Amino acid sequence: MAWGFGGFRHGSKKKKKTKSYDSWFERHSSEQLKTLLKAASLPVSGTKSKQIERLLQCPLTNIYAPEIRGMNMFNNYITLEQIKARCREAKLSPGGSKFDLVLRLIENDNDANIRSNTTPSQSNNKKRSTDSKDRADVTPGDCSESDAESVAPSKKKRKVAPATKKQNKSLEGEALEKRKRFRFQKLNKQIFDRLQWKASYKHMNGDFIKGGRVEIDCPEPEVFIAMFADDDECCEGKSKSMEGKLKGDTNGIKKASSGKLSRSFKTDDDVECSGLKGKTYRLGSEAVLKSPTSVSLHHGKLACSFKYTVM
Repeated sequence: MAWGFGGFRHGSKKKKKTKSYDSWFERHSSEQLKTLLKAASLPVSGTKSKQIERLLQCPLTNIYAPEIRGMNMFNNYITLEQIKARCREAKLSPGGSKFDLVLRLIENDNDANIRSNTTPSQSNNKKRSTDSKDRADVTPGDCSESDAESVAPSKKKRKVAPATKKQNKSLEGEALEKRKRFRFQKLNKQIFDRLQWKASYKHMNGDFIKGGRVEIDCPEPEVFIAMFADDDECCEGKSKSMEGKLKGDTNGIKKASSGKLSRSFKTDDDVECSGLKGKTYRLGSEAVLKSPTSVSLHHGKLACSFKYTVM
């Protein structure tokens, strides 16, 4: 409103200027133009103006370029109903926006052009040319009629290299000890992450026992056996050679018919000797692993199910 003679008067609203485009392609973003170029098997690189130039030069796409106003290059404007009618003739879905309809028609026309370019007569001519080249090496004077019938175009056989099986070498000595320490570090880290401090731990005081489960990758059975078989250093028992352990003669480790290895620690002392560790918190609290705790190895996965309490 504005002040004038006779009081307030209503001001005239400004009309919004509508953009005029030279082609229908200018209405769309660069990504939409790329989809149209891909449908027409055209290169998609370059700026938006270069993409529009390619679409205007291609006979598959330039028919959709004319606009109602400001189009001097093409005079044949195609309405939306005409585009839908073309989709029905090509047995395509007539639903969706104009962009979707044009995209379907371009893809259909491009496929039809590709099929027409590769006709069966051309493929037969290629086969005949290859056969004639193979037969040109044999002249009629070199062999008789019976030999000529038996001569056929020979195909070169590819030499296939003999398949070499990878030998799975079992780890021994320092390599085994190094891998064993690495697996223990990885397993204990998973247990530490599982035992993150929670507010409920304040009220446990060693009376309540909770459970958890972690899993790591361990494709080597000898490493699992070296980690959890009974050892003279910590537990009472006889330590056996790695060859005997791999055959199933292990201390405390059970081997199922499916190949699964497992070990259970039924007392707190066994858990303490297993190499599995709990977690120490600030202010003196500590998460202690309790029995029963078990470990297993199946399909390259080392799983540990444990009980713990916070003291």
